[in-house]
Amino acid sequence: MPGRKRPRTSAILIHVVEDHNDALPAIHSAMKKKLLPFDTKFPIVHFDAHPDLSPSPSIPAALSFCPRELYEALDESIGGIAEWLLPLFYAGHLSSCVWVKRRWCGQFVGSHSLREFFVGEEKDSGLLKVTSKEGYYIEDGGFTDPTKLNNPQRVRLLVKNADNQQQIEQQIDLECDFGQNYDYVLDVCLDYFFCNNPFIVEIEKRFGRPLAMAVYEVAISPNYRKIVGDLEDVGVAEAFFAAFRDCLESEFEVGQIRLIEFYAETSGPKIVGKMMQEFASLPLEIRGKAFAEVLEAVEVLALPHSSYYKNSIFNLNEERVLFKSVLNGLKLSHPPSVVTIARSTEDDFTPKVAVEELQQMVISVIRDTFKISTFDIVNDTT
Repeated sequence: MPGRKRPRTSAILIHVVEDHNDALPAIHSAMKKKLLPFDTKFPIVHFDAHPDLSPSPSIPAALSFCPRELYEALDESIGGIAEWLLPLFYAGHLSSCVWVKRRWCGQFVGSHSLREFFVGEEKDSGLLKVTSKEGYYIEDGGFTDPTKLNNPQRVRLLVKNADNQQQIEQQIDLECDFGQNYDYVLDVCLDYFFCNNPFIVEIEKRFGRPLAMAVYEVAISPNYRKIVGDLEDVGVAEAFFAAFRDCLESEFEVGQIRLIEFYAETSGPKIVGKMMQEFASLPLEIRGKAFAEVLEAVEVLALPHSSYYKNSIFNLNEERVLFKSVLNGLKLSHPPSVVTIARSTEDDFTPKVAVEELQQMVISVIRDTFKISTFDIVNDTT
């Protein structure tokens, strides 16, 4: 069921945060202020380069019902910025998540698609786990068998590619979650507009763009990352990472053979061979350091990195037009109950040189799109 009807007001509350997991206390605060319901579920529209739907490998599921302890645990978790949405589902607050992403975001393959699965407490570990066999969860070890879950809660995930309005208008019907007067959260991470992969950036800085681009191509191109929906082999990601490491540790032809098997027959030798050629072109005195750095980052090398895609040069005016057209294309019938904006500069996903302009642009477009006369901005970045 969607959230309850409530009187609409002209003022909208906008929370601006730095780390995206700090949007969680902002949403809880909106529930306390009765801007969002506590006893009925509501949806979230999530503009982001990342889905932020990872189950934590260390935070107990029970903390989903203990907000202060959960905030501290997310702050301390190395992956806390990606682990804040599932606790909202597990605690029974979210009905669905509409993830609006760009073409250079490789998680949850499929331009416009609906996923439904369950999140719950794994009986043996006490951690949150999901029943989805998507590559996103297989890579992170988040999948478990449904019979091993306590208190399973449904997760409804609508994935939408949004690089232009025509794409977003090929839409999934949102009426089941967005009625005429129902509550929802509009959540925007500024890395949706331009996203760095800080690990690839560091490789490029130290060892050059050709090697960084070749490594990135190896990381994003295995066959299993192109499959829409559940994977048949839940061990494929672990096997891929192991083969990638073997290739880096043994070097050259012996190590390449096993890794090539994870790609299309025609492209595998070219993709892997190009990476090894770039390693070989480095001076001998720094080649070992390059291998070591890539080896350490194997599991995060495929995170989105927008600048390596064609026609992805950042242009603020073009991003403004895109954001407005996508909001219009979603055909949301009314303004959000609360807005959260994550800057994501301290983790190096959003370029610092662009963040202030992006933040003002997002607020301006939201105001114009929903014809909001007044809004209250809460700055939670300090």
